[in-house]
Amino acid sequence: MMQLIVIAVLERAFKHLDDGSSFQLADVPFMEAVKEEELKIFGVATPPCQIMVYQTGSKMLFDGMRSTLRQIIPTIFEMEPPDKLLSDLRRNRSALKSIYTIIVDIKLILLLIPEYLRVRLVNTELAKLVLGQYDLIELVEVSKEELRIADNNIHKWANGQGDDYEIKKRYVLIHEEIHNLDAQYYGSMGCQIGMIKKQLAKTKGRKNKKMTKEDKDEALAFAAAVEGRAEFFTGLISKELLPNFVYEQTEPNFLRKLYWKIIGIEKLTNNYVQGPIFIQYLYDKGGIKLANIVFEKPPISMKEIDNPELYLQRIGAS
Repeated sequence: MMQLIVIAVLERAFKHLDDGSSFQLADVPFMEAVKEEELKIFGVATPPCQIMVYQTGSKMLFDGMRSTLRQIIPTIFEMEPPDKLLSDLRRNRSALKSIYTIIVDIKLILLLIPEYLRVRLVNTELAKLVLGQYDLIELVEVSKEELRIADNNIHKWANGQGDDYEIKKRYVLIHEEIHNLDAQYYGSMGCQIGMIKKQLAKTKGRKNKKMTKEDKDEALAFAAAVEGRAEFFTGLISKELLPNFVYEQTEPNFLRKLYWKIIGIEKLTNNYVQGPIFIQYLYDKGGIKLANIVFEKPPISMKEIDNPELYLQRIGAS
């Protein structure tokens, strides 16, 4: 029941992202060439799918997070889907009364209000930054294992660097397609759920339920490996399909960097810098097989990301 309350509070924290805009489904012939490159590199390629082109990053983030909360979070907590739980609760007034009793508990309020504010601030900033998404949730029947792109944010990115929008869009699509492939063939989605379950199990027996510094470091290292892997292989495919394109990460000014640090997303942006270097080291040393091992034996600290030999020694692959 507690998980349901948390889901409701967090969902409310990103409700403002639903700005009323929409998406269009589009066929992108360029993706056929991407899948041909996948076959060369990985020996497998994903089935065709349409692209969901969103007008805004805000709406795209809203749909993605709502899907995650309603369909992936229940899997993590091993609970029924929230919609079914809410339906059952409406038929059971005594259960609703017990939930009200929990909600008015001052300790719960003190816990949820700061988290609500933090999530709202983080999501507002991420909506300005997000370029694309991938997940296994099917929002519409005609779109299977869809890739999503935020049209307005890609335009801003292209205009800010004086580049062609179409090239930037293709780069984003390659990146999300690597996540698509990882989820379908290498179990990245299950690995991510397993990682969250592991973190929850570690905190369950503690008096203070907050994540420790070590817990956060492990989560950050895993994110760096996942995003770094997508970015590294995006680079390989881009060399073939976008030969004149050079990826440049936009450097935020001092005040924005400070704001990112305050709300807790500064380190997340480093995943796209440190992560690819880590994966390249594994790939150069052992090819696809070693690069894929991060889903079987994830890194446990940023020290391992910064020094891949430490990681390889720990997992016995050096």
